[in-house]
Amino acid sequence: MVLLMIDADHFKSIKDTCGQVTGDIVLRGIKDNMPSMGALTRYGGEEFAAIPPNCFAQHALPAAERVRGRVDA
Repeated sequence: MVLLMIDADHFKSIKDTCGQVTGDIVLRGIKDNMPSMGALTRYGGEEFAAIPPNCFAQHALPAAERVRGRVDA
């Protein structure tokens, strides 16, 4: 099993500035753009965890890079 730990810089400031509803919309956008991520949850202000299904150790780095690119965008 692979567990990705994600720190999405500036997410908390978006939520704090634009409100909880906007923060929820951003979260849904992240999840919608990563349908292959399976479980995706926020566990802190800017910290997320994702468990990509059927992802083995040799696929972890490419999966993490795809997530990083999408979150960055």
